[in-house]
Amino acid sequence: PPEDRERFERHIHSVSELERRVRDGTVAVCDRPERPRTSDDNEQLWRLRAQAELATAALACDLTRCVNLALGKEGGTQSWLEDGADTHLASHESWGGTTREARSAAADIVSRQNRAVAQEVATMIDGIAARGILESTILVWGTPMGWGGPHTNYTAPFVLATGRRDLQTDRYHRWGTYSVGIDEAGDAPDYWSSAGGIPHNRLLTSLALAMGCPAVDRVGDAGGGADLDNAPLPELFA
Repeated sequence: PPEDRERFERHIHSVSELERRVRDGTVAVCDRPERPRTSDDNEQLWRLRAQAELATAALACDLTRCVNLALGKEGGTQSWLEDGADTHLASHESWGGTTREARSAAADIVSRQNRAVAQEVATMIDGIAARGILESTILVWGTPMGWGGPHTNYTAPFVLATGRRDLQTDRYHRWGTYSVGIDEAGDAPDYWSSAGGIPHNRLLTSLALAMGCPAVDRVGDAGGGADLDNAPLPELFA
């Protein structure tokens, strides 16, 4: 039957990948990290690094197949910047500032914070690769809001990192429009409906298929008046 054939082909593929990793000397390294020291609320960045190290070790030792790390609190992340700039207030000022200069300065603070976050994500990817499990791992870095100022949940960016050969890498996909920026302030920009944006559900459905769950054809509640497209994103697959 087709479903058995697909399952068998996935098994053959995983065995072939394991053989290649053994041949190339990239077998997963499982060693127990040291217990992190006690931290306080002013060491949020150090705490994230410790959690990332523990999560990577757990994946390498096959203690879990799924890890979820929260980079910060939903109500406002403590600044990771050396000058202590308040990134929560800056995100609102980047939209509601009374002058373009004020909005631009606020956007620069948010950008610096995001670059700091990107460095932590890159460090975790390097750790996963060093343990030899990047080719069996999909790391997803996402955000609940596309723009923190007006609290929009569209045009939200997602970054995927993996060493798997069945997924496309070195790609930048852009759906919808991003034409509204710091030059305009006031009401929340309505560029979701005009652009016919792509629902996040399509990314989540794609990830479910990539993780070997072919029976998952939607993510989330399809009822309640919601008419969301759950079709996988073909651009993500090789």
